[in-house]
Amino acid sequence: MKKVAFLVWCLVLLCLLEIGIRMVVAPQIDVPHLRVFAGGFYTWYPRSRFTYHNLPKVEPPTADVRINEHGLRGESFPREKPAGETRVLVLGDSYTAGVQLPEDRIFTTLLARELDRRAPSDRHRVVNAGFNGAGTAQELLYFRDQDGARHRASLVGAVAGDRRALCNGQGRLLVVYLVVGEDAVAPEQLGREKLYRDV
Repeated sequence: MKKVAFLVWCLVLLCLLEIGIRMVVAPQIDVPHLRVFAGGFYTWYPRSRFTYHNLPKVEPPTADVRINEHGLRGESFPREKPAGETRVLVLGDSYTAGVQLPEDRIFTTLLARELDRRAPSDRHRVVNAGFNGAGTAQELLYFRDQDGARHRASLVGAVAGDRRALCNGQGRLLVVYLVVGEDAVAPEQLGREKLYRDV
């Protein structure tokens, strides 16, 4: 009987300790889990928000990240492209997602600003379809099987980089693209030869 009472007392003590730790220490979630699809691609969890915590001595120390209803980084937007809007879909990995930076400093936001600056009478939307760890295979599968082609982008860019060369300051980002035009290519008609063309 004493052993059972001791085990119950230990269990209660551990539960109270767990509750106390959770009340004092705020959880630090750097990157939420990615939503994995059976087709071999993934997106962020739709409508999630999180704060990315960079390594010590990295500026900025944190970055707030918002994920829209499509599971993509950035503001909400209608799936159906409004008349007169030029839409650019950027496929990529963590370089494109840029969760280490605030949204106003990632290259997809800067590209949208530059397009608006150069053609202020036109409406532009740059859609960030970057996911940490994605490779060109996942990018193609996302574009073909998920939402990529359904965003009816006028231009699709896939961004990739040589991580070792980039870390040494010698690398370049490779951008490959497909001009889709106003009549979007049907996803089932896409093959590698149609998706990838050198700039």
